[in-house]
Amino acid sequence: MRDDRLNISPAPTAATPDHKVQARSPAPLAAPLSGADWSQDGLDDLGRTMARRDIDLGTAIRVFFEGEPERFNYMPKRDVPVEFRATVRLLDNICQRINSGFYLPHPGQCLPCRAALETWLSYQRSDASEKRKGRWTFDERVLVPLLDPSWCSAPENLRRRATTASFWHAVLAPIRGLGIDRDILKYKNQGSDKP
Repeated sequence: MRDDRLNISPAPTAATPDHKVQARSPAPLAAPLSGADWSQDGLDDLGRTMARRDIDLGTAIRVFFEGEPERFNYMPKRDVPVEFRATVRLLDNICQRINSGFYLPHPGQCLPCRAALETWLSYQRSDASEKRKGRWTFDERVLVPLLDPSWCSAPENLRRRATTASFWHAVLAPIRGLGIDRDILKYKNQGSDKP
């Protein structure tokens, strides 16, 4: 089985009768997928985009809710109209990837669809208490980084400073001593001159 996720390269533009479909570049981590094309023509491109590793958990949740999953959540698989089966299949794939941990949380990112997610989870809990289950249920353990901001915070710049002086540090110390040490400048705005 071929794994296209290992070498991500922009796909060439393909012309379709109605419009041009262009693959999204992998450069931005949180690709602007708001207002994703959930029409029947755009599902293949959206499916390929959602299968990429650089899509974060918050973006995946937002795209999932833009697909309006509440329309089909309690509908049996055989009762889904033929014209919506591709949409439901893509929603299945996104939900499975979310629950498996395929999409990683982006630290410090706000979740624009937080209210929709909390409503979905409350319905999911009430369904569990009534001994029934919708088509898509989220594993809340996977969603903890999005729901509890203190759980996953953005890392600070972790540049390690040398504790022992190197040869070049010793040679250039007299020249460096002419300026103000960067450690002192770091604390200038805090009213303290201690490193």
